[in-house]
Formats: sequence, structure tokens, C-alpha cells
Amino acid sequence: MTRRAWVAVGGGIALVAYLAIVRTDALPWLRGPAPFPPDWEWPFTDRPVSWTWLPPIGCGLVLVALHAWLGRRGDVSRVGAAAALVAATLVGWAFHVSLTAPAAGGAMHWFAAQANEPALLSHFNAALSPDVDDAADYVDRYAERLPAYRDRHFHVSSRPPGLVLAFRVVIEACATRPAACRAIVDRLPMTAQERTRLRSRLPDVLTVAAIVGILATALTCVLALWPIAGLAGAFGMSRDDAIGIAILWPLVPGAALFLGTVDTLVAPFIALGTLALARAGASEARGRAIAWGVVGGASGALALHVTYGALLFTAIGVGVAACLPARSWANRWIALLVAVVCGAALFAVPVLWGYDPIAAFRASIGMHGSLTAARDRVTWSAFNALDYATFLGAPLAVAVFRIRPDRAAAALACIAVGLAGVTAAGFVLGEVGRIWIPAMPLTLVALLARRPGPGRGALALALLATTITLRVSWFP
Repeated sequence: MTRRAWVAVGGGIALVAYLAIVRTDALPWLRGPAPFPPDWEWPFTDRPVSWTWLPPIGCGLVLVALHAWLGRRGDVSRVGAAAALVAATLVGWAFHVSLTAPAAGGAMHWFAAQANEPALLSHFNAALSPDVDDAADYVDRYAERLPAYRDRHFHVSSRPPGLVLAFRVVIEACATRPAACRAIVDRLPMTAQERTRLRSRLPDVLTVAAIVGILATALTCVLALWPIAGLAGAFGMSRDDAIGIAILWPLVPGAALFLGTVDTLVAPFIALGTLALARAGASEARGRAIAWGVVGGASGALALHVTYGALLFTAIGVGVAACLPARSWANRWIALLVAVVCGAALFAVPVLWGYDPIAAFRASIGMHGSLTAARDRVTWSAFNALDYATFLGAPLAVAVFRIRPDRAAAALACIAVGLAGVTAAGFVLGEVGRIWIPAMPLTLVALLARRPGPGRGALALALLATTITLRVSWFP
């Protein structure tokens, strides 16, 4: 056999062994350092495999086939590229949603049930509070309310009010159409008994609002593949190779498995902001560079209204964009200045209603720090790297061992320095497979920013197998 064939066989054997270890929990420390220290780990679920896994597997295989097909094309037209991205968006969205099908009652029941879940949809729960009836008063006293959120809505206690207000808008919109909401619940794919049980827990309006909220969040996450394709092109990839890299995004475990979380919602905005700065530097037209700066600033502001962690990921994005070639560094600096001014202005809009972002930020950081203060930094620094690689996807993460000293390597170094810095400072110790999802689009591009040779379909298939195995084994 050729060397390439031996590498393929060896990689396949290693992947099967890794997935077997995950499925059998042969190495529990892969899920976290607990029970030492006894604070946190991913839960292991000995879930039986059933026909309910056929929908996500089918959707995933369509993505694999699309990825492999692009690898065999010599050149894809602009229309073909757009069609491929649209198809990948819709199929990727269906893939993420269908991953909840094996839950009790099916996907729609799972969505609605999350409205009563204090962890995943903390922001949805907080949006139901009478405190949010007056949005101006809510943001005016937001910093004062954060300590009370620690026990009831702990994810809200370390974040800005943006997503709470967004969920409230969704809830109010659904409340104006109660008959339509009832008709939707009547048609949800579940038994009459399950529907009765659902209605005993939640009114139809809130059920539909929860479903709409999670579906919108899931779609937003998948939309990151569009700026990913642009970033891959900025690194010098051909159109079909760039789209091929983008199609891998829905298959990345971190993107697929944390449906409805804040972190998946932020990822496309970080990717878009990075692309905006890259495109600004690649343009010799001053007006176009300014327009890209506005796009970058708006993306950063929206992300920052959702999580303060966007500051870190935006800084990483600026570093990645700086690693890319520029026709005009003056335009890149101008775009960055415009982005900062535009982003700051958009983030400051709630100040008009009395919002104090500095006080809210200090209170949030205090809440977040209290959750991890007892964790050992050395132990969790090692696990952070392992956890990030796990949810980036082991088949993708091993590509770091074949990186060459080029612009992609410099971009990876920027990402690594940023993530290692917050770990060393003790800001993030644990659960980074979810928390660092916004950095994954940039990592995906930097790892594959060279012409992927034969076997592209194999990489997509390996990512699919990894995501399905993690979903079966680690998530209830």
C-alpha cells in the first residue's frame, strides 16, 4: 500500500478506538477531572441506540456527500457556490434539530421542555419575570438584579441583558397570536398524552415561544458557515475548497451539540466580524473598507449584547484578520477604527434607558468568578485544552500536527494565545467545549487553510461519527 493508504488505515483504526473509548467511558477523565476536584464533568449516558438516530445520521450523511462532491469539482460557479451554501445551511439546521429527536417525546417536546430548564434556557426563564415588563426599568436596575439570578437563572447572572430582552420580544409576539400557538401545539408530532402533559407544564404561547427561540438560535449558529467560507477564501483557498471547509461547520461537535445556547449564537457574529476586517484590508477602496468596518462593529456589538466573552473572541478575530494579506493596511486600520466606534455606539444604546454596562460587567464577572474560584488552575488548564479539542472534533483537532509555518499557523497562534491567556488568568476553568464555541469557526479555517487533498469526505464522515457518538454517550 502507498503511504497515504497506510495513513488512512491508521487514522481509521485510531478513530474507531477513540469512539469506542468515548462510548464505553473507558477513560472517564475525558469528560472532566471530577470526582477530583469534585466540581464538574460532562455526564455519561449509557443510551441505547434506536431508530430515532436515523434522522440525524441521514442529515449528516447528506452534508458528508455534499462536502465530498465539492472535493471532486474542478471549479464551482458563483451560483453553484451559493446553492451549495444554502443547501448546507438548511441541511445543517435540520441536522442540529434532529439531534434532539432521541430525547423523550421527540425534538419538539424537548424544545418546549427547555423552557422550564434552569440551565439551557436561563434567559427564557428570566424573560418570563414581571421584572422585564418595563424594559427601561429592567436595564436600569440590571446590575442590582444579577445577584438574585445566581440561584434561579445562573447563566443570566454572568451575561448582559440582551438575550433576555430578545426572548421577551419573542414571547410577546407569540402572545399576540394565542389561537395560532394553540394550533401549532395541536400539530406537534407527539401523542395526545404527551401533549396533555406538556400543556400541564407550560401554556401554548410559551411552548411556541421556546420552540421559536431555540430554532432561531440553531439557525443562527449554522449561518456561521457563510462567513467561514469567506474567511477560507481570504486565506487563499479556491471557491470549492472554501465552501467545502464551511460545510464542515454543522458537523463540528461543539456547534451541533449545544443547541440553543448563547455560545452557539455568538459564533457567527465573531466569524463575520473577522471576515469584515479581512475584507477591509483586501480592498483598495476606502468607502468599501469603511462599510466593512461598520459590519464588523455591528457584529461585535450584537455579540457583546449577548455575552461579555465576545470581548475575548473579538480580540482573537482581530488577531486572525491581521494574519491575512492586505492590499492596504491603511484601509484595515481605518476599518478597525470604524468598527470600534460603531460597535461602542451600538453597545451603548441601552445607556439611554439608564443601563450601566460597567456596573453590570463587574457584577457579572464577580458571579462568574465565584463559580470557578475553588478549581485548580493547573488541572483545569490541561483539561481546557483537551475539552476544546474534543468538541472541536478529534479528527479535526489532530490537523494541528501537520500545520506549516504560514499565515494559518500565525492565526492558530493568535487563537491559542487568547484562549490560553484567559485560562491562565483563571477566568475560564472548565466547560470550554461550550464556552469557546465562538472561537471554533476561526480554528476550523486556520487548521484547514490549505488545499485539502483527497479524503475530504473521510474527514466529514469522521466528524459526523464523532458528533453522533458524543451525543449518544455524553448528553442526557
